[in-house]
Amino acid sequence: MSHSDTASEAKKASWRNDMSSLLYFMVGFACLVRWGASSPLSRVNLFTGGFFALSILWLWHLRSLSRATMRTEESKNEFSGVNYDPDAHTKLGRLFDLWPVVDLLVILDYSQFHLVPALEQRKLQAAGLVLFVLDFIFVIWIDSYLVHFFASDKSERKLITDGPYRYVRHPRYDAIMLYRVAYAVIFASIIGWFMVAVFAIAVGRRIRFEEDHMQGLFGEQYESYALKTARLLPKIY
Repeated sequence: MSHSDTASEAKKASWRNDMSSLLYFMVGFACLVRWGASSPLSRVNLFTGGFFALSILWLWHLRSLSRATMRTEESKNEFSGVNYDPDAHTKLGRLFDLWPVVDLLVILDYSQFHLVPALEQRKLQAAGLVLFVLDFIFVIWIDSYLVHFFASDKSERKLITDGPYRYVRHPRYDAIMLYRVAYAVIFASIIGWFMVAVFAIAVGRRIRFEEDHMQGLFGEQYESYALKTARLLPKIY
C-alpha cells in the first residue's frame, strides 16, 4: 500500500470515528431527555451539561493523541495493549467494547430509573464535576509525556520516570479510575459504581501484563524504578 493510500485510509478511519462519536453523544443526550414528561429537559443541568461539554473536549484531546502516537499499526497495538495482552483479541477482551452501552444505562438510570435515589445529592454531583475537570487536566499532563514516548523510534525510547511517573508507575490508569468515579457521582447511578468495580478489576489485570512488557523493554532499569515507585497510589500501592 502506498503512502497516499495509507493516508487516505487514515482519514477515512478518523472520519468514521468522528461520526461514531457524534452519534454516541446524540444518543447519550437522547437518553438524558425525559420523553413525554412535563419537563423533558429537567435532567439537563449544570452537572450533566458540564459533563457532556467536557467529554467533547476529552474526545478532541484523544483524537489529537491518536494522531500523534498511533502513526503505525504497531504503535497503535502497543498503545492499546494488544501486543502484550493475550486476551485483547478474545471474547473476554471484547467484553469491554460494551462499556459505551453500559454508560448509556448509567444516563438512563439518572434520567429514568432512579435505582438508588439517595445517591443524587447536588454537593456530590458538584464534587464529581470538579473531579472530572481535574482528571481532564491530569490526563493532558500524562499524555504530554506519552506522546514523546510513542512518537520516538523504539530503539531510542527511554523509560519515563519524571512528571506524573515520578509518583506512580501507571498514572493513566489512575486517570481512568477517576473518570469512572466522576461519571458515577455526576449521574448518581449505582450502575456507574458497578462499572467502577469492573474497571478496577480490569485495571489490576492489565497492569500485570503491562509491567511484564515494560520489564522486557527496559530490564533492570524498570525493576529499579518499580522498587521505588508505587503502582497507582503513592506510598500505598
